[in-house]
Amino acid sequence: MENIIAYYYNLNPEKYKENGDVIIIESHGELYIARIIKDKDVFTKIVSSINSSFFYKPILNRTNGYFFEYNNQTYALFKAINPAVPRYDDFIIIESIESTEINYSSIWEHNIEYFIKQLTSLDFSNTEEITNINYYIGLAENAITMNELANKLTINARKCLSHYRIKYPNYNLTYNDPTELLIDYISRDIAEYTKSKFFLEGMSVEEFMKLINKYKLNDKELLYVFARLLYPNYYFDLLSEKNTDKQQKIIEKRKKYEKFLSNIFEQIKTTTLYVNISWLK
Repeated sequence: MENIIAYYYNLNPEKYKENGDVIIIESHGELYIARIIKDKDVFTKIVSSINSSFFYKPILNRTNGYFFEYNNQTYALFKAINPAVPRYDDFIIIESIESTEINYSSIWEHNIEYFIKQLTSLDFSNTEEITNINYYIGLAENAITMNELANKLTINARKCLSHYRIKYPNYNLTYNDPTELLIDYISRDIAEYTKSKFFLEGMSVEEFMKLINKYKLNDKELLYVFARLLYPNYYFDLLSEKNTDKQQKIIEKRKKYEKFLSNIFEQIKTTTLYVNISWLK
């Protein structure tokens, strides 16, 4: 690795650590991150959208390109500036002119079909696990209904640079990482941040209302947020990982999360948007 970085970037790695698809490199008191690039065309498109100094920019190599090869994988290298600085809900809104519609109803329906098939392989004596999976499949179906309501609205929802997964606590290191970016509706980061914070330490309705008011969401964007809040990717991810301990922690907060959603919907009803999900009343 030292020779590759020295050759491509004229840097002298004093320390480096490999962790999955990430290589952390220290050189001359600076921190650099090398990340695996799965789709070079998509990455190049995203990087061309970064027209500000907020997100980390890839460092050009000796041939003025973004990529280098290591262990039969393609990587890009960028300098991590102030990686430990927390961002919380301070999101960077860089709008995109991307015209392609994103059909999450179809994606989520496909995921539901997958988990329904998983049910058939379970030991039917484990009624608790079956009940839990059915519950979260029901949430996903509600999310699709909400998403379809949003799709029918004729107003536009803003698309911007978003993240595959945004986590709480939210730090510069991951938030500013361009390999984590994609183009999606503004609702994505807001909803995923809300879910992550809620299940880690809790989130008040007042805090959530302040968040959506901060970014001036219109009715369509609000419905997309609600659809994502209903969609239980946090549970499905753990189910796929077979992480039963974390699953149980999520399940234990189920009623509190229902109450959180119910209170949010009541708040919105008093403003501009009526949301009707009978079982949350």
